[in-house]
Amino acid sequence: MRSTAFIIVIVVPALPATPSAAHDHWLNGQEVDPILKLRCCGPDDTKVVDGLVRFSPGGDSIYFADMPGLRIPFSRVQPSPDGHWWRSMSADDETGAIRCVFGPYGY
Repeated sequence: MRSTAFIIVIVVPALPATPSAAHDHWLNGQEVDPILKLRCCGPDDTKVVDGLVRFSPGGDSIYFADMPGLRIPFSRVQPSPDGHWWRSMSADDETGAIRCVFGPYGY
């Protein structure tokens, strides 16, 4: 029993942080979209979307593979402190409007 407790105490803190853990660390619910001036949604409505980000052919915006008709101008993309792409959408918004987008520095 004693060795099991030792392993849990040593191994659990050493596990690497997942994007969700990093996200909970920096997103505090007070962020605001730089163009729309809307407050971003909370951590429950903001998800990592690294695999969904696409750059528009004109090079002036991004879009998401699951929402190809919606273009987000680069001026709305805020720096992501953890290097991942994040998309904030209100769960109660009927239109599925994107509130905020965070992208890696130098995307």
